[in-house]
Amino acid sequence: MTPAARLTADDRERRTLEDWGVDLSVVVPVRDEADSLPQLYEELAEVLATLPHRSELLFVDDGSRDGSAEIVARWTEEDAAVGLIRLRGPFGKAAALAAGFQHARGQVIVTLDSDLQDDPHEIPRLLARLEEGYDLVSGWKRRRQDPRSKIFFSRIYNLLARKATGVALHDANCGFKAYRREVVEELDLYGHLHRWIPALARRAHFRVGEVAVHHRPRRHGRSKYGWGRLFRGLFDLITVTFLVRTYPSPNHLFSAVGLTLIAGGGGVDAAAVAHWLRAGSLGGWAAPVVAGAVLFVGGLLLVGLGLLAEIHVHALGSRRRTYSIRERRLPHNVTGSPMEVRRRF
Repeated sequence: MTPAARLTADDRERRTLEDWGVDLSVVVPVRDEADSLPQLYEELAEVLATLPHRSELLFVDDGSRDGSAEIVARWTEEDAAVGLIRLRGPFGKAAALAAGFQHARGQVIVTLDSDLQDDPHEIPRLLARLEEGYDLVSGWKRRRQDPRSKIFFSRIYNLLARKATGVALHDANCGFKAYRREVVEELDLYGHLHRWIPALARRAHFRVGEVAVHHRPRRHGRSKYGWGRLFRGLFDLITVTFLVRTYPSPNHLFSAVGLTLIAGGGGVDAAAVAHWLRAGSLGGWAAPVVAGAVLFVGGLLLVGLGLLAEIHVHALGSRRRTYSIRERRLPHNVTGSPMEVRRRF
């Protein structure tokens, strides 16, 4: 049976998703994975057909140049439960996920990579874990099928992430995740912050869990992992640590450090003034006076920066949009029959 044959005759009447409602959205960011997409689609179609949920499948193409978008576009004409968001991109994985989250209509959203290393047959296990009361469930590639160098750096990366953010996950960077809708509605993804979604969710007091998933070796194409991505990840770790530790009041951190510098610099200069009043000259205090002045001014700048950050947090009334959409082909149907009683998450 072809994926398109999953839809019943009633399904092909093309009732709107608003009439039916959607239980589950599967969002797949894609970039130059034309060779992997056919097998991925077949496997997703097979899995979604077995689930007791009304589902849609949404591919987000992030500026592919190998015909990936054209492949998905053909599927949207054959299978009404498939959609395509085509970015003018490439804007990066965080932007692709943000676009997918914006257009996904399910009460639960599952994300996975398009390179076939994430096994779609693990989706039911993610959903089962979610039903235990979690708001976000992240996959854990316990037995990674990657080069040793990538595995080594991933372990170091996750160790630093656990220490810095306080989120005790083995594989925070795993793209295979299941979310309740309210989680993705709270996320503000930009840059490369998709790696830190669990930490951002925990910051918003959502319950985060994980489940071990099967990880497969890459069969087609080349990994997009490299040294540049490693260093960007470390920079993002600093950003996320700041957000987790200080949000929603960044002024607390800046002011604490700034006032410490002001006190230190002011103390040094006060001691120098006292010496000058007693001795009539600064003597050997010239250098400490300069250092104290630098500390004092630096402290004032940090306090001012903290105030600006606080103003920015409170003035940010709408979320940033870090992508531009070239084409939308939204699903106009779902898998499963609307006449059946479906279990809700």
